[in-house]
Amino acid sequence: MSRHAPNPPRRASRRWTTLCALALALVASGCGTDAQEGQVVTDTGPTIAHLRADTGGEDAYAGVNFTVVCRAFEADTSPGAAPDALGPELPLPGAATVVVLDGPAAPIAIQGTKVALPKVGAYTVACRVPSAGLVDTVGARLEVVAGPATAMETRLRPKASPPTALATTLDVKAGTAVVVDCTGTDAWDNPVIDGWSLDVSPSSLVPNELQLQANKAGQFTVACRAAGTVDTTPATLTVAANVPKHLFALLDPEHITAGNAAKLGCVATDAWGNPIAGFPFAVDHSEDLTLKGLYVTSTVAGVHTVKCVPETDKWDLYTIHAAALTVRPGPASELIVARVPNKKVYKRDEKVKFPATVRDDWGNVRPNDGVTVAVLSPAAGWKVLEADPHKDKLVKFAKDATYKLRFEVEKTALSAELSVLVDGAPPLLTIEDPPWGSTLTGKPSVQIKGKAGDEGSGVKNLTVNGKTGYVDAANAWMVQHGAKHGLNMVLAVAEDMGGETTEATRGFYFSNAYYKTDAATPKGAMVKNAMQIFAGKKLFDDGVHDPYKPDDLATILELLMGSTLTSGLLPSNVSQGDLQVTLKNTKMGKPKVSLTPVHGGLKVAMRIDNISTDLKVKAKLKLGPIKTSVSVSGTVKMDSVKIDMLMKMAIQDGKATSSVANSNVKIDGMKLSVDGIAGLFNPLFNLLLGTYKKQIEAELKSALVGEIPKMLNDILTQLSVSETFEVPPTVGNAPTVKVTFITVAKELQFTPDGALLKFDATFVSAKGTKHTVLGSIARAGCIGTAPDTFVIDKSQRMQLAMHDDLTNQLLYAIWYGGAMTMSIPGSALGDDQALMGFSLDKATIDVDLLLPPILEACAMPKPSVIHLQVGDAFATMRLPIGSDELALYVAASVDMSAEVVMSKDKAGVPQIEVVPGKDVGMLIELTDISKNFAESKAAFGTIIKQLVTKELEKGLPGGDQLKIPLPPTVIDLSTLGAGVPAGSKVTLALTKLDRAGGYTAITAELQ
Repeated sequence: MSRHAPNPPRRASRRWTTLCALALALVASGCGTDAQEGQVVTDTGPTIAHLRADTGGEDAYAGVNFTVVCRAFEADTSPGAAPDALGPELPLPGAATVVVLDGPAAPIAIQGTKVALPKVGAYTVACRVPSAGLVDTVGARLEVVAGPATAMETRLRPKASPPTALATTLDVKAGTAVVVDCTGTDAWDNPVIDGWSLDVSPSSLVPNELQLQANKAGQFTVACRAAGTVDTTPATLTVAANVPKHLFALLDPEHITAGNAAKLGCVATDAWGNPIAGFPFAVDHSEDLTLKGLYVTSTVAGVHTVKCVPETDKWDLYTIHAAALTVRPGPASELIVARVPNKKVYKRDEKVKFPATVRDDWGNVRPNDGVTVAVLSPAAGWKVLEADPHKDKLVKFAKDATYKLRFEVEKTALSAELSVLVDGAPPLLTIEDPPWGSTLTGKPSVQIKGKAGDEGSGVKNLTVNGKTGYVDAANAWMVQHGAKHGLNMVLAVAEDMGGETTEATRGFYFSNAYYKTDAATPKGAMVKNAMQIFAGKKLFDDGVHDPYKPDDLATILELLMGSTLTSGLLPSNVSQGDLQVTLKNTKMGKPKVSLTPVHGGLKVAMRIDNISTDLKVKAKLKLGPIKTSVSVSGTVKMDSVKIDMLMKMAIQDGKATSSVANSNVKIDGMKLSVDGIAGLFNPLFNLLLGTYKKQIEAELKSALVGEIPKMLNDILTQLSVSETFEVPPTVGNAPTVKVTFITVAKELQFTPDGALLKFDATFVSAKGTKHTVLGSIARAGCIGTAPDTFVIDKSQRMQLAMHDDLTNQLLYAIWYGGAMTMSIPGSALGDDQALMGFSLDKATIDVDLLLPPILEACAMPKPSVIHLQVGDAFATMRLPIGSDELALYVAASVDMSAEVVMSKDKAGVPQIEVVPGKDVGMLIELTDISKNFAESKAAFGTIIKQLVTKELEKGLPGGDQLKIPLPPTVIDLSTLGAGVPAGSKVTLALTKLDRAGGYTAITAELQ
């Protein structure tokens, strides 16, 4: 027991405080008041000033001696110290004893510093040294607790029950929490409160302090224990199983050989694993198990589940614990060997894997059995690459032959034999008819002919565009092909018995008609109605006549009429008889013109206001008997001249003609005035004015009838053109081709809606290609499937339409001139140049199109969609590899979706542009390869297809040349009249593009 400076005394009861004061008084009186107190020691050492009791802060047991430590101290003489402050500790000057100052009961016994107290509670004890007259005036607190129990009782209750529901016998369901109440007294009848624990038997229930979780079923004794003493009359706890919760399936054994059986047991327990007897079970098991009484059996190797389930209740009320029965395969009885890949015929140097499967009598696989392989024949030409009995065997076959192999299961008599046929050469396949670069016409049913054969395993099947063909004994075949207009792509595929295939391609054009183009005789290739121009009634006259923005013909005519008719509108001499009249210095206002299209021609109305001219008159007159000559001057003025006429217009022999069907000229407000004395004769002149008026009207009518048709003829004549332009190379070293565009006006139709002018046209060039075809393809009704029904849109102010055949003539002229035969450096292929690990920078590629590119618009889903097609395009690629040269010969046919749009070139000139799309149909054939690389032909063929596909994604070579220039149609007004300022012109502005009926239609405005 550790000792330390005593604690301050605790509060005692009032009774013991009084006793303590009385005891201190008696001690003081007994010791006297002289200076003898505290000085019984004669030495001169320190003086004891304080005596203290020290309990060490520990508790005392009731009825058991407890030793109090008495301690002596000097007074604390430090400045400011309290009177009762303790200084250094000193030895006791004599024997000490204990005094109980306060507590629940009187002590049982005190012997020196030992004291025994009977009742629990707090006591105040003090020390004294009678021989030295020292008394502890403070005291120390001593707590007394109950001693060892001499009587105890154990009682139980469910934790959920009231605290008063205690019993020495308790029955509960598993899972119940039980509270144990422990009570007892020591020998002095003090209640034992603390230090209780439990003894439980059997020990399957483990207490937690004074509580039990009754999870195990059975009967248990529960006894309270305190300080080593156990209740000799324990309580009895009976735990019964709770409701069923878990259903278990049990197998014995859990592993069997196929065909054997295992015993099945079903057990039900509550949530705490307590078994429940008599639960009604049913058995659920996989289809591969068979239940025979209380046994399960199976012939299927693997892991199978068995469940014990409630016979009548719902399964989800329980937790079902399945048992797993592992069935091992039986003895080996069958060997099966497969081939991967599984083919009838294999290539040379092909590696063939042989997975072997060993099974028992019931078909179960035995994965751990080892299988060996041996090649029985031939003696050479093969190599076993993997012979491990527990792995798939791998054999490489290097030569054409039929190989026999034997497989054996180790430690058994099981074996199997296989044959492997090796034929390394793919079949031979050619298309002989139609030949490369064909343009066909006639019946739209074409015979595709060729040869196919295989010396090793024979041709298994042949298809042409998916249609089955048959190979005869002479290796010849023929398939009928229903031709469509434009490009017909043919893909023939021959397959031998080993699955080796060979492809052959052909791309030919078919049409009912072609244009035979010849630069020397271009009119022989004219496309009828190739171009149509419609001028709406608002283009003739929109009612707004701005001379600075002449956007209709009426405004243009006003400009022309105002300059060409000013000087010659009136006749210069209108003399008659003795009256000579000369007119000069004619002046007039600006003409106003109105143009109205009608059936067959154009109705012209013109009005000129404020016309005046100077007048000179010489007359011989008789006044009575006197004859005299009179010479006078004056002015003739007219308010207006009105002209109406109907122009009949047509096209004859490619030229525009116009004539006046009827006309009318009327002068309003004509007045004559003369100067000087001659004014006396005005009445005479006025009499003659009517005659002169008729003469002026007649001559004015004659002048207009001759001038206006001439102007209109000149305007229409300028619409027929013959212009040559150059098509420069854009890829490789293709030549620059000169293409001539020729148009001839053929028909002019006038209706109240406007005028429709039709042209024949063609594109021609000098021959620069070595290939010969039937000519430029003609739409020709799309082989009778799509008759053209194009009608120009007469609701527009102006529209121009061009036939697809003319577009194809341009493409043909570019090809015919040699622009599509070229050499391309390999470096031009851009970033995607890797070919079998070699760069293409040093490669050369010669491209030659056997057929011209064409635009195909027949049988399209909608008019705006066209296809850009090229048949039988050849390319030869040469690539130096070390000291050798790789030469690849490739044929391709391409069918690419495209869109016709209107754009402008760099100079801002309008053009029709064919923009290739991303929808590409393509046939590629590697027709030949240099001899030293022949064995890699198939691999190179695949690479070439990938390379060409990537290049086509960038655009067709020369695709940026597919632009049809539309040189602006410019009418030079200054050439039509001497008075029109030089450089006065009008042009056509193109605003919109549409497609219909084989035409590309462009809406335009006159500027």
